[in-house]
Amino acid sequence: MLIQMRLPGEIKPYVRMTQRSRYSEPQAIEYIASRNRLRDDMRTLMLANHWQMIPRGVPMEVGIIIGWCRHNQDLDNIVKAVLDAANGVIYADDCWIDSIAAARWAAAVGEESAIGLAIRPIAEGAAE
Repeated sequence: MLIQMRLPGEIKPYVRMTQRSRYSEPQAIEYIASRNRLRDDMRTLMLANHWQMIPRGVPMEVGIIIGWCRHNQDLDNIVKAVLDAANGVIYADDCWIDSIAAARWAAAVGEESAIGLAIRPIAEGAAE
């Protein structure tokens, strides 16, 4: 089973936060709101396509294409934000991700920024 989706818009990259700062720091509040919006978009696509969540215990590989290019944002923090949003929606536990490929580039003129996401179990016969 391959889950592929295009998620429109940009997201706030992951920011480190403490339990207390997540409610008071503007960067943390913005990150959580962005992650929750992305999670809602993922949930909508999962339901619309009748995809089942990949269960815990199934190794996966993930491909992420970031459709905007800002070199003042760390690629690894953008990837973490996408993976955090998908946790509990597309897969039950992100500790089962064994392979991640990520790239970013600017959207074409007139094209909306977006995230391309592909997730596939890599265990033989898994989640089929």
